[in-house]
Amino acid sequence: MATKSYLARVELHYDSDYKELHELLYDIGYYRTIFLTDNHWHDLPHATYIHHADSSHDQQKAILVQTIRDELGIKPANKATRKEKSFSLAVAESNSNEEAHYKVGYVLRLANEESVLPPGESLA
Repeated sequence: MATKSYLARVELHYDSDYKELHELLYDIGYYRTIFLTDNHWHDLPHATYIHHADSSHDQQKAILVQTIRDELGIKPANKATRKEKSFSLAVAESNSNEEAHYKVGYVLRLANEESVLPPGESLA
């Protein structure tokens, strides 16, 4: 199976800072920066992450739901009542090796923190 790229967006439905979510997803390989054709790292929009894996879209969605639910103790929005802490999740898959793949337009600022880059990468 070819490596695919996954773009995920998470929204927390309660008063929270996202630091714990960012750290949790970083630890499982979801990063808040992307390296683009201009040869620079760019920050993704708030609570948006990119991941590369050899697994299916359904597997990646399940991994994210389970990780956020189990580690942060919050429920997916479709399983929670209005008064419970919950989250929404969108996951898009792209495989540039296939004839039909997604092209994404972007307006992103340059990354300025090496700590949010994938391991082994630098801004230089």
